[in-house]
Amino acid sequence: MNVLVRALEAEAVRRLDGKSKEVDGFVVYPKKGYTKEECVDPDGFLDWLSQHPEQVGRVLNPNQVKKGSLPAAVRSTFFEKTEVVKPDAKPQAVPVEVLEQNRQRKAAQA
Repeated sequence: MNVLVRALEAEAVRRLDGKSKEVDGFVVYPKKGYTKEECVDPDGFLDWLSQHPEQVGRVLNPNQVKKGSLPAAVRSTFFEKTEVVKPDAKPQAVPVEVLEQNRQRKAAQA
């Protein structure tokens, strides 16, 4: 039975071809991995940060460095993105009505 389920999952991922698709009231997202970004030059980054103290408040919070708030030139200089592929990851199906409720809630907050 597990062999059949794995074969069906593999076929579903192959048909998705890296794109999300709506199927029977669900949006199916292929889950192949994620992007990881890490600092490759911490000394250089800290030196840059010491020269730009106005960035400290935007960059740091008590839990982590918010890389998204850095200027693009700094991110490309001191940070590196790598794609992490998870070959055993399974597609994820989200009901369309849940996605619509989330859209409406975000629109109401704006």
